[in-house]
Amino acid sequence: MKKEFNILTDLPKISGPKNLNFFLKFFIWLAILVFGGVLFLFFSKIMGIIVTGLGIAHGIELAHQALHDTGFTNSKLNRVSGFLFCFPSFISFSAYRHSHLIHHRLVGTKEDSEFFTYNLTFGFFKRIFNFFLIPKYIDFLISTLRILKGEKYGNGQIPKDVELDIKCDIKITGLLLTAAYFLPFGDSNFLSFWLISQFFVAGVIHTLIELPEHFNCEKLNTDIKYNTRTIQAGRLMTWFTNGNNYHIEHHEYPLVLPEFTHLVHPIATKGSPNINESYIDFVLNDFFKIERANYNWNFINHVFNPRKPL
Repeated sequence: MKKEFNILTDLPKISGPKNLNFFLKFFIWLAILVFGGVLFLFFSKIMGIIVTGLGIAHGIELAHQALHDTGFTNSKLNRVSGFLFCFPSFISFSAYRHSHLIHHRLVGTKEDSEFFTYNLTFGFFKRIFNFFLIPKYIDFLISTLRILKGEKYGNGQIPKDVELDIKCDIKITGLLLTAAYFLPFGDSNFLSFWLISQFFVAGVIHTLIELPEHFNCEKLNTDIKYNTRTIQAGRLMTWFTNGNNYHIEHHEYPLVLPEFTHLVHPIATKGSPNINESYIDFVLNDFFKIERANYNWNFINHVFNPRKPL
């Protein structure tokens, strides 16, 4: 008979960092990237780009665990691994960590601001702009130029030690981008392979992963059950998102390891209206429904049928 989960006695057993678990995740992530590169060079360029892009997107989900210090027991190892997970997407791990931990404290309030966002008030083209993470790439470029000029990062409200870490992340990423440009790879250079994998695959996949987390939830309700969404995905998607599909559970118990968040699901989500059975269920029954209600589809209809008035 299966033992029932006890929140008092069992929660400590599934919380906190475990070195071996996270090392295996790190090794598998590296293996995916290497496999993508091999595919690109020797078998299929398109498949190589897709696999590499998927690997880069998966890395951001692993960085999310590292920033909560539930990866390695050593915080410096979390910092180093977090940087490695993030830099292929031109993201400063230190900036992501600083912003995300504030998000955890302020979720459900007016002051909350997510590091990655999809705003329903955006127009069609601006949504596409954000869907491909273009504002993040522009922000990275501007931040790099400012740092090279010796200017401060951000609006001056970031703690000095965090700002130094962010500047370090961006400088090293810039050096790696430069090195990638001079590294031959297939018919071109490694930078081209990297940029295509990130822009057309990893960025889009990452948006699709992050999008449901607070989509169409009560933004100004501090109750996690109402301001956050959980998706009961299968084993493959739960692994790929590193448990971030169980997002209500993560906000309620942020120190629970991603591979165990399903155990606190019945307790954390009791009474929540924001639960989907799968990502397909979310897309069909939440995303498309809200998009149809908010977007002026009459404009699209008019393009294809000019006789029909707006």
